[in-house]
Amino acid sequence: SISLAPVADGSIWVISASANLTEDPGPGLGPGGGKVTPQAELHGGGGAYQGPGGAAFGSSAHPNGDTYGNSLLLPLVGGSGGGGAGRTQAVGGGGGGGAILIAATSGITLTGSIAANGAQGINPSNAGADAGGSGSGGAVRLVAPVVSVSGSISAVGAGSLEGQSGWGREGGRGRVRIEGDISGFSGTITGSQSTSSAPGILILPANILPLLTISSVGGLAAPGAPSGELLNPDIVFDPAATNPMAVVVDAQNLDPETLVTVDVRPEHGPIVTASGALVGTVETSSVTISMDLPAGAGVLFARAVNGVTAKTVTASTSFSETGLAPNGERFAKVELMAALGGTPQAVYITPSGRRFLVPVGK
Repeated sequence: SISLAPVADGSIWVISASANLTEDPGPGLGPGGGKVTPQAELHGGGGAYQGPGGAAFGSSAHPNGDTYGNSLLLPLVGGSGGGGAGRTQAVGGGGGGGAILIAATSGITLTGSIAANGAQGINPSNAGADAGGSGSGGAVRLVAPVVSVSGSISAVGAGSLEGQSGWGREGGRGRVRIEGDISGFSGTITGSQSTSSAPGILILPANILPLLTISSVGGLAAPGAPSGELLNPDIVFDPAATNPMAVVVDAQNLDPETLVTVDVRPEHGPIVTASGALVGTVETSSVTISMDLPAGAGVLFARAVNGVTAKTVTASTSFSETGLAPNGERFAKVELMAALGGTPQAVYITPSGRRFLVPVGK
């Protein structure tokens, strides 16, 4: 049988079941949900976001979730839930905090409070029962030319509830970001904080999270985390190697036939450039570009420009499909840059030519 019951504030529903109570509890929902150790009678693990969650009190608990996301809050993602507890009590974890974006063309004045906090795990009433893990804090992002805060912003994980034999793990910290000229700040912010003096991208296109990677040069695989240092090269060729060399570039979430250009910037001499079109599917594609590499040390860069949406933009096209710039424009193109060394970057471009840089995977 399954029963539904609201928690004290009536905003979150907890589901419990009376069957199959010898099975492992479920993990917390979300990318940083509390984990589960198989066949272990333990308190619930805490949900993570920017922070990993706290320790259990009184006795052992399942592991906390993994941290995720980035300080830019792009894409905007909420918190994650705590994991379930025990194997015989069917005790649930608390939910993660939500995600809130407030954007204005003139200014934002906050005198009250904004909260995207995690919920506490369930505290069973029967003696010896394990307690569920708590959820992590969520995300709060304020974007405007001028932002004034005299109130409070909170994105924190819930604490632990004391059970008969201990507590579940605490939820991790969420993320708070303010973009704009911060004027007259006298409020409080609880959670991981980041700021920017200028408003950035409001919404990234949900239908394209592109990636461009140089996977090999001259038959030699590039390292997973290339340094791009000339004094300590990522790839060293045999002296007998001859031109032309094959440069393989892999892509994800880019249209096939997108033109990829590889630039070789030697330590001495002019830049060498060659191009080729991607072959494969939108999800996974690649191109092999044959080119003459200059003698000596150098750094390779790959770049590509792709349309943000393959269909014609109409009045019914959503911002989740095209993205949204702070000046109200949609995005028309995305320009990718990958290098043997350095962080891959994506530049989103509006129809008027405004460019917004986003480090990929940061």
